[in-house]
Amino acid sequence: DGSVCLAPPHGRGTILKIALEQHGGILTCQRESFLCSDHNVGVGIEFATSLPGATFDGGFILHALTGNGLVFLATRGSVLKKTLKDRECIKVTPAALVAFENGVKHEVQSVKNGNGGPKMLMSALTGPGTIWMQSAPLLL
Repeated sequence: DGSVCLAPPHGRGTILKIALEQHGGILTCQRESFLCSDHNVGVGIEFATSLPGATFDGGFILHALTGNGLVFLATRGSVLKKTLKDRECIKVTPAALVAFENGVKHEVQSVKNGNGGPKMLMSALTGPGTIWMQSAPLLL
């Protein structure tokens, strides 16, 4: 038995401790959020998908976490955990998204800027499933 001390790499923030088995054994997170996991967790990569017409050069790289162990994710600011109902959709800035369950559909979309400026990228998340967001995201 040993101890490990963790701290968010970017100062103030929260570390989320998530047991994958409580979320179907699969979780996707922002690569900047992933701190570490135990030996029962596999860490892979996947790319966010985008809709036709979205200004999107190459994709956001995400971590695919699989297994029946613990993962630790770093966040900034407050954390909001939200469970989306079937077909419920919300849009957030990609940097505010921390993680989401396997049942959640994630697409990157471009939306018009209300001030007439350039389009903005948004993460569209459609349920069912749980998502975690942060209030003070790092810029991607």
